[in-house]
Amino acid sequence: MSFSSHFGATGVVSLLAPVDAANTAAATGAWVQIPAGAVGEIEVTAHAGVLDAGTVDWTLETASDGGGTGAAAVTFNEGAFDQVTTSNDDPNIQTRTFDAKLCKGFVKIKGTIATGGALVAASARYAKKYA
Repeated sequence: MSFSSHFGATGVVSLLAPVDAANTAAATGAWVQIPAGAVGEIEVTAHAGVLDAGTVDWTLETASDGGGTGAAAVTFNEGAFDQVTTSNDDPNIQTRTFDAKLCKGFVKIKGTIATGGALVAASARYAKKYA
């Protein structure tokens, strides 16, 4: 059964637009709202292309507003994202999930880059409660 057929309508938000990130600041998204009424699990997908050198470590935080109030780290059901290296990049696409009940309303992804650059992007998908 597909994600959408199980829950009905779904939504997708970009957490980090595709970028050639030279450092962690460039691989960190803004706070993005996950609309109220998201149910089940929220899927977060992190994409990495070619790494010039070094590594990328993905983390996600949730907060109650777009300013990061009450920010807290998200613990994924499957555990943390695997570290991306020059040995497992291009492409490296990983998906992790967490319970929508744990989302405070906003999320922000951070790709910690050691020795950039790295081609990176991220998105989230959520299910909407039936009306």
